[in-house]
Parts: sequence; C-alpha cells; structure tokens
Amino acid sequence: MKTVLVVLCIITSSAAPSQQLLIPYKAGDLYGLCNEDGKIIIAPSFNKMEWLSGQWFETGKRFALKDTLEMAPGRFHIRNETVVLTGLIHQGKTILQDEPYNDYEIILGRCIAAKSDMRNRSYTKEQFNRFKNKERFYSLFNINGTNLYPDNFKRIQKMDTAGTSTLSKNRARYILFWVHHFENTQSLFVFDMDKQVISDWLLKQVDITNPGRPNLTQKVMSFDVRDKDYSTSTKLVDYSSGKFILYTLPKKVKAGTDKQYESMGTDKQPEEVTMAVPDYSDIPTKEIPAVFVTYHQLVNDSLFYITGSRSRSFVSLPAGSKLFFREERGYMQYGPLLYRQQQRFGLIENGKAGAAIYDSLIYFGNHLLVWQTINGKTQCGVIDTGGKTVIPILYDSIYIGIRLLDTENYSSSINPGYRFVLKEADARYQYGKTYPYSRPPTDMLTVYQNGKCGIIGLTQEIIIPMGYDMIAENALSYMRPKESDFIILKSNGRYGITRLKYNRTLKRSEMVQTIEPVFSMVPCFYLPDYYNRKGYRLIGLFAEAFKFKGYVNEKGKEYFSEKTDTP
Repeated sequence: MKTVLVVLCIITSSAAPSQQLLIPYKAGDLYGLCNEDGKIIIAPSFNKMEWLSGQWFETGKRFALKDTLEMAPGRFHIRNETVVLTGLIHQGKTILQDEPYNDYEIILGRCIAAKSDMRNRSYTKEQFNRFKNKERFYSLFNINGTNLYPDNFKRIQKMDTAGTSTLSKNRARYILFWVHHFENTQSLFVFDMDKQVISDWLLKQVDITNPGRPNLTQKVMSFDVRDKDYSTSTKLVDYSSGKFILYTLPKKVKAGTDKQYESMGTDKQPEEVTMAVPDYSDIPTKEIPAVFVTYHQLVNDSLFYITGSRSRSFVSLPAGSKLFFREERGYMQYGPLLYRQQQRFGLIENGKAGAAIYDSLIYFGNHLLVWQTINGKTQCGVIDTGGKTVIPILYDSIYIGIRLLDTENYSSSINPGYRFVLKEADARYQYGKTYPYSRPPTDMLTVYQNGKCGIIGLTQEIIIPMGYDMIAENALSYMRPKESDFIILKSNGRYGITRLKYNRTLKRSEMVQTIEPVFSMVPCFYLPDYYNRKGYRLIGLFAEAFKFKGYVNEKGKEYFSEKTDTP
C-alpha cells in the first residue's frame, strides 16, 4: 500500500507456517476461495477477491444504498447509489467485513493498516455514525480485526521494529508507530505483536517536529516535542535493548558559543586553514592528431561525400533514385546510405552507389535488415554496414526485436471493450508515425520460417527455439504483488510464458522460468511465491476480449467457471 505508510526502515520477516493453499475461485462474476484441487472452501459471493500477501485476501462486495441520510441537523441526503465495501480474509477466516476501506497493508503479517477516502455520504448509516462523519482516515487493526484506536488517525507512519518475538526467534516483537490525530497533534506508540495490543504510548497527542533520521546501527531516533503548555524539549527513543524507551535530552547549546568548543576539548576556536593549489600551467600538453571520419551530406538536392575539412566529391546517383537517411529528416550520415530506385534498394558506400539488388533494406544499429529475391523466392537476413552477411538470407521474415502484446480500446456506444493487439517493439516510445526505414538497435531478432517463429541473436545463437505460432513481450503493467515482466508464447491455440536472462558465463540470453503453452487463454500476470510458497506461481488468464477469466496453476489447472453457481 503506497499511500498509507511512509516506511523509514526496511523490515524483514520470515514466512508463516505452511497452511492449506487457498485460491480465488471465479464463478461467473462472483469470487470465493477454493483449495488447490478446486474444492470450494468459501462460496463465491464477492464481487472482488484479491490476494495481498501471505495468506491474506482483500474482498469487495457491492451494496445498494437506497435511503435518506441526515448529513446535519435538518439537512438530508436522499441516496440511490451503489458502493463497494471491502474486507479481509486470513487463512480462510473473515477478519474484516463490509468496511469502507479502499486500501490495506498487512504489516509483517501481524497487524493491519487500512485507509479510507470514501465520501462520508457513501457510508452505511451504521458506518456514518461509527466514524463520526469523517472522510479520509486511517485505521490500525490487530490480526484478529480489532481496531486498536477506534477514533482512528489522520495519518500513520511505521518507524522501526525492536525485540525478539516469543513465538518465533526470527521475528521482531514490537513496532513503533508515529500517528497524526485529527486535532493536529501526534503520538508515538508501541504495538506488541505477540500480545496484539498497544503496549505503551511513548508520547500522546503532542506536537512532534524535526524527526531525526533513525540511526540503524545504534538503534536510536530523536524528536523535538512541544507539549500542550508549549514547552519544547528533545526526546530520544532508544531501542538498542530490544524495547522502545523514551529519554529527554538536555537543552541544546547554541552554535557559535565558546561552550561549543569546550565540549570539543578546547577553549579556542579553530584557526582558518588555507591550502596551496598546485600550478599546472608549466606542464606541456601533447597534441592528439585529429582523425577525420568521412560522411555523406545532402546539400540542396545534391549528395556529396565529405572526406576532409575542405575536401568533398559529388556522388552520382542512379536516375530516379530516392535517398533514405537513418533519421527521417536527416541530411548527413556516417557510414552507408540507403537509396531506392523504382522498387529496388541499394547502398551508397564511400561516395559510390552500389547496384540496387535488394527488395528492401532497414537500418538498425550497425546492421541492416535485408529482403532479397533469390531463385524466385523472397527471403530475408541481416548484413552489416559493410555489406557482409551476419544472418544468412534464408528466413521467410525477420522482425527486429520482439513484438509487444498490448491492448487497444475499441469501445463504442454499442460495443464497449478492449482487445489484444501486437505492436512494434519500440511502440512504448513512439508518439508519432513510425519511420519505416529505421529501427532502434537490438541484439535479438524474431525469425519466421514455415509459419513458425523463434528468437535468435546476431551471432545466430538460438535464444527461443523455432516452433511457436507467436512470441510477444507482455506490454501490460500491474502493481505488486502481480508480475507481468515476461514473454508470452503461443502454440496450437495454447499459451505459455517464459523470461529471458543473460548468462554471463555463456555470454548470451537464455530462457528461464518457462511454462510451455498449456493455458487456454492469454496469461497477463502472475502472483509470485503465492500464499508463502517459494517458487509457486498463480497465473491470471484473460479472454481475447481482454476480460479477466480467473486463475490457473502452472500445470493448467483452472480455478474458474462460467456459471455463477458453485461446482
């Protein structure tokens, strides 16, 4: 939860003991929980079921509010609207239910921070009275769902942990919280994770200013505090002993007084120290002879080959030819230059135009993608800027990089929705029409042959073997814990996923964490280390119309049904 807590210290915790694995089961448009075999544990009755972390799930349920709410004495609001109220489930047990919170954080698996920014007129009548007409507030619950401070808070900050749990030696026992109240006062309190209660209020409803950065080595932090009587003092929280203990520090000595230097062991102010700056002006410098790099330059409608600062030669072009620079509106270029004569392409190198023998040429980095008709068959490969073959001209097609699988909105008043589309590999950074004769440099190519595709490198090494109907990088992005950084594979109407990792020993990219195509629909994200099981991935599937269908495990076991009734 990004907006609820400001985490000042990184805190780690161990995984909880193994429990029966529960998976969100989707029946029609409703969600429940089932076990790994698909047996329903909690019947589908929620409109939302999201895994948060560990064994925690957030639920959501729609409620129709059709009543009249008294906003103030004599002022009424007639309601006819639908709101979503949320809750939490832990290990199959309901912890919170039908609450107006829209964001939760499970802190170390031992307490819950919740945020609400609903309009108070969208509360149920019971909630309107319970929260005293508040909007935008934070609550802190223990693991059993008990609100630790029913008046709630304007803001919550988690500071650090201390001590060792009596339940597990790998866990901390105490958490220090800094909270802001609605009265514009602040407090520091300690939450005992073993007893699940607030064990100590170090400071309560005071004005805390200038919090120092915690010293993680010495385990101390300081604050300036002004109490209700406007008396200011500096407080030190020391938790080196395993408990949070509050001390009051002596008054500060103003900077610039003699006492400042007495505390340093001297009664004199330090003398000003000057440093001599060495003179490097007499050191002789060696001139480096400039090496002129030749290039082609277009001047008006004439092309010149520039070989020196005052030396150039006119380049004679074939009749009816058109030039294509690496940049769409370029006029000068180092290295070879493309030209087209009628429907054929050729290279201009060192001021001379070669024969137009190619069907097409495209720049990418220091290489050129080439199509050429040989023995009546058009095939493609890669050459370098000197014309030397890098990838043999034997493929049916070659794509520079790996295409993106993304979505586009085709909504209309009659047919709203999204659909999957394949986009250019560099489409994320293109805001206008793509220049067809140049692509960004890459060391990977998608090659096609006999209706199948694979991924190879520029040294012809196989990265993803030939044999898939589609290979595309997942262009969709999700917030944690969902992961979407992977490549989607398709074969025989089924989908799989893989990732590419660079092998420093072999000096090449290779497939890792691969699931061969076994999924009936498109995998758009997965939940890593699901339910505290190391390496377990639960995959989210979407239909072609980009509608979430439900979850599936790595073996293809599906946890959803089109019917709203349970199986």
